[in-house]
Amino acid sequence: MIAVLMVDDHAIFRSGIRRLLADEADMAVTGEAASGQEAVDLLQRGPWSVVLLDINMNGRSGLDTLQRIRAQWPRQPVLMLSMYPAEQYAVIALEAGANGYLSKDCDAAELVAAIRIAAAGGHYLPPQSAGDLLRKLRRDTPAPAHLRLTPREREILNLIVG
Repeated sequence: MIAVLMVDDHAIFRSGIRRLLADEADMAVTGEAASGQEAVDLLQRGPWSVVLLDINMNGRSGLDTLQRIRAQWPRQPVLMLSMYPAEQYAVIALEAGANGYLSKDCDAAELVAAIRIAAAGGHYLPPQSAGDLLRKLRRDTPAPAHLRLTPREREILNLIVG
């Protein structure tokens, strides 16, 4: 059984993911957290197959929480799931140690596939983000300015805009 820890500050979204995964015979949301701190507390209590972690949450951001998870549980599979388009955050999430990145507008089949890949120790990136990742890795073409921001700079920019 793939045990999923769902971390998002919106209860209705967590409920939707729980119901979606209930249709899968081999996985279930077995824990929920509304903040990064709650997620860390739950991770200390037991193993999880995959953590689904939102980027934009009240208090500590998902990227900050990911750093903390990596420091304490370096092998814990973590998929970032966010309302931000993949071209804005996928490369940053992978560089920060995520096993993958999905936009919240992805379809259910893609989410289920990504969870299975991460639970098996793999990495998932939406096909449309492959070009962004290759450009970043090659560094032969300068990345757009918004992709050169640090996670903290992005967080501050989002607070200013939102």
